Amino acid sequence: MKLSCRLLYLAVAISAICYIPFIYLSPTLYSALRLALYAIMLLLIAINISLVKITNNRMLSSLSILVATILILFLSFYAIGLNFTGSDISQTIVPFCCVIIGYCGNFSKESINQVTIFYVLLSVIIASLSASTYSSIRSVGDYSFLLEGKNQIGAIVAIASSLALYILPQQNSKYVKIALASSFVIGVITSYIIGCRSAFLAFLLSAIILQVKRNYNNILKYVVLSGILLFFIYILWGDQITSLLNDFFVGDKDVNDMDDVSSGRMDRNRLAIDYILNNFFIGELLYPSNIPLIHNYLLLKWVRYGICALPFLIYYLTFISHAFIQLKNSRFLSIEYIGFFIIIIPYIVSMLEPGAPFGPGSIYFFTYILYGFSLRQINK
Repeated sequence: MKLSCRLLYLAVAISAICYIPFIYLSPTLYSALRLALYAIMLLLIAINISLVKITNNRMLSSLSILVATILILFLSFYAIGLNFTGSDISQTIVPFCCVIIGYCGNFSKESINQVTIFYVLLSVIIASLSASTYSSIRSVGDYSFLLEGKNQIGAIVAIASSLALYILPQQNSKYVKIALASSFVIGVITSYIIGCRSAFLAFLLSAIILQVKRNYNNILKYVVLSGILLFFIYILWGDQITSLLNDFFVGDKDVNDMDDVSSGRMDRNRLAIDYILNNFFIGELLYPSNIPLIHNYLLLKWVRYGICALPFLIYYLTFISHAFIQLKNSRFLSIEYIGFFIIIIPYIVSMLEPGAPFGPGSIYFFTYILYGFSLRQINK
């Protein structure tokens, strides 16, 4: 096994271990592991970077220009004395660096498959242990909010479950298939127990997209059979399923009050839109808006930076638009396209959370490495 692959295994392990409860709740341990992760990232870049490969790829060249533009903007903000949020810098640089690692790393399809299996198993184990730690406190939909970092752990387990579903049909070993299938089931249950609605919704939508794409040539047959299956499931267990979903997505909130159901997100988004309309060009660059943290990536950036958020918008759209084009044009969803598929998760989450799709970097580290890997595969 070459050095780059060993370092990738180590980095993937650290990115998952960061969210073991006693580590995540310890600022010292958590910060130390994140620094170790970023150090390994820099080492992987130093070992594998190729300016020729980057400049020869139109997508990477465009991303490089966007990252440079954003960094220049932040330097200008600092020099002039304008307001900015430091974490926005790392949430721009880290995903780009991960894409560079995945693209320039020359990881084989087999090595990526093995690392993905390792990531799935480790992430599901850690997430399930985190959930079980709190499972005896209260009922589902209530105790889960006592789990600090549930949104982060929820995102990890959603990614791991989606990856398990994606690579499962491509495995030759029945033992690996059993392990992945088990991880998928445990991951779905764990995601429900943790109570991270945005990540769980992202997982459900990505699973639907995956199954529709896989059965696209027989879509009518697939829809009919799925409809019949769902009908019988509803007849047999409809009340139980409805109750479980209601407990999960609504709980004790007022179903007629979308702001209550969304835990205040709708009201914050309305405040953000009003603020943007009144401060379209300058945002919060001169003075704060005092709006509570906005749980939508694009609205948050425009509130913070006004018209200067355009590079963020283009950066955001570049990743997902390229992924959708590649998925649309692909005939089979093989390991080569894994990065274009899994990026769907953080992008759906970004509509409901402030950090996604680019942060925290320790959560989406592997996602963007897979994106870079897929980018290289289609560029061969």
